[in-house]
Amino acid sequence: MKKYIVILLIFFLGLITPNTNAYNIKVKIKGLKNEKIHLAYYFEDSHYIVNTITLNNRGEGVFYKKDTLKAGIYLVIIPKKSFFDILIDKDTKFSIKTDTVNYIENMKISKSFDNKIFYEYQKKAVKIFKKINSLNLKKKNTTKDSISIIDKKLKDLSTELDNIQKKYLEKYPDSFFAALLKAMRSKSNDDFDFSDARLLRSPMMYRKIRMHIAKNIESGSANINKENDDLIKKTEANMEIYQYVTTHLLSFYNTFYKIGMNEVFVHIAEKYFLPKKAKWLPTKALKEIAERRDMFKKSFVGQKASDIKLKDSTGNNISLFSLKSRYIILFFWSTGCGHCENVNNKLVTIYEELKKKDIEVFSINTSRNHKEWKQMLKAGKYKWLNGMDIDKKSMYQIDYYVFSTPSMYFIDNNRKIVAKRYGDENINAFIDYVIKN
Repeated sequence: MKKYIVILLIFFLGLITPNTNAYNIKVKIKGLKNEKIHLAYYFEDSHYIVNTITLNNRGEGVFYKKDTLKAGIYLVIIPKKSFFDILIDKDTKFSIKTDTVNYIENMKISKSFDNKIFYEYQKKAVKIFKKINSLNLKKKNTTKDSISIIDKKLKDLSTELDNIQKKYLEKYPDSFFAALLKAMRSKSNDDFDFSDARLLRSPMMYRKIRMHIAKNIESGSANINKENDDLIKKTEANMEIYQYVTTHLLSFYNTFYKIGMNEVFVHIAEKYFLPKKAKWLPTKALKEIAERRDMFKKSFVGQKASDIKLKDSTGNNISLFSLKSRYIILFFWSTGCGHCENVNNKLVTIYEELKKKDIEVFSINTSRNHKEWKQMLKAGKYKWLNGMDIDKKSMYQIDYYVFSTPSMYFIDNNRKIVAKRYGDENINAFIDYVIKN
């Protein structure tokens, strides 16, 4: 089911693997002897090693390869899970000297302007953050009268840090460090530079995309599609970022199971990947995206409904298409779900009226509690067909994108899906509409 996602992510990772100028980075770390250290770059919420060296007994070594590095934030990873960051842009031949006592405060850079101002800023920022942390600790153990004084000091420190950042932006507007500061200070998609591929190899791009997703995830598929389209349009100036953003969004909505997310996946797949729109992807990946798209579309309004074969509470085989009524209410519910019980009670109340309109009900319990389900049916309230996937052979969860309950599909005499609803209030309102019309 998720195999093509692995193909996509591995393939894209290959696209962004470093390659600019050959690099020669001399390292001297006081306090480390004969230890292995690694050079890695950021991608999404992880990092990927590109080089490993062993320092000599003076703590010296050189990261060197004729291969090339793409610009971004890199990590020098050292023993005991420690690391420090360096910037790679135009300068790829420079030296670093530091000390295990304090990597930032003892950092000395030569022949790399970006790293020089990067660490100059970090040393200032660290001092401010130490003061902020100290004040926050005091705030926890102080009287109410003193809190306002501390809050004033915290606000002043925040303003001081903000002013320092602004000065660096004004003084070095064309530096890579300035680009990182702008990304870090970004408040929306409109003030984020989606044309700067250097940000792909930093935590900034990933955070921005995840914030975009989180902001819109509850707004419904139609609005999510609009917001995603607006975001993707901003990336069109840089093909590398365009490929990353479309791939990340497609991958996310493939695996985030929530009402309407299948519709978002299909929209992205058809608008940006199919048929053969993503020419940078191998044919096999596009084929698997198409298969996933087709599977998700099965539950869309207007599609031919899929038959469902299950067993009832007595162990007899039942099927959706065995019903001969003109219309079918296909209802997914689960034991222990109060919202599902509300819909069941509604159906009990108006079931005979539904039958008069040639509407039959086919309900499926999605839980795994067979005993509780059978106990509920013993009361005899639910007079329609009730099934459960006891043998776990049915594909209803995939065919109807059932990842939450209650959910309902309305199927017509041509056995097409003509409506679907989620949640007890929406379902009950729709049942009322059906009865009146």
